[in-house]
Amino acid sequence: MTPVWILLLLQLRLTREEDVYIQKGQDRLFPCGLGERPSGREEVTWSYNIGDPVSSSVLLFRVAAGQAPKKEAVARERLSVFPNHSLYLRGAEDGDTGTYWCSAPGANGHTYHL
Repeated sequence: MTPVWILLLLQLRLTREEDVYIQKGQDRLFPCGLGERPSGREEVTWSYNIGDPVSSSVLLFRVAAGQAPKKEAVARERLSVFPNHSLYLRGAEDGDTGTYWCSAPGANGHTYHL
């Protein structure tokens, strides 16, 4: 039975979740938690949702290895991504409330509830 437990432990993914409170008009940096160049990661994404993650998830940025971040049309102008994959929100507004998360194939980055 030991091999089964080892396999299950290897598949365990850790996600860091954090509740974030910022005042209207403030800027905020959200670290991704995957590092500047996540080893073996072909793509890093930032997504957002206001409610149920399955029905209202929206892709904000797609960062392919060795390329500049691709900003999706739905991403607000006040959002940007740094080379270390951190998401930057400039001038927070009431409509920015929701959940933001960073991910890559085979790994979970940080999740923020704003």
